[in-house]
Amino acid sequence: MINVFNLNPILHQTTDELPLGFKQRLALACSLMHEPDILFLDEHTSGVDPLTRREFWLHINGMVNKGLP
Repeated sequence: MINVFNLNPILHQTTDELPLGFKQRLALACSLMHEPDILFLDEHTSGVDPLTRREFWLHINGMVNKGLP
């Protein structure tokens, strides 16, 4: 998950220090760690910059293409 979501720059920071975009990335990474059968997302891209939003949708569409409902 560290490589997939490019979390290397924040490995030594606490979550309260993170910018919103990294918090959202971390939340999505954590939600996928146990390979859930279904994943409910609620405003997963709210408050993030356009580049991060595009990156999120690439990950989400990739999961859909792999069969995650």
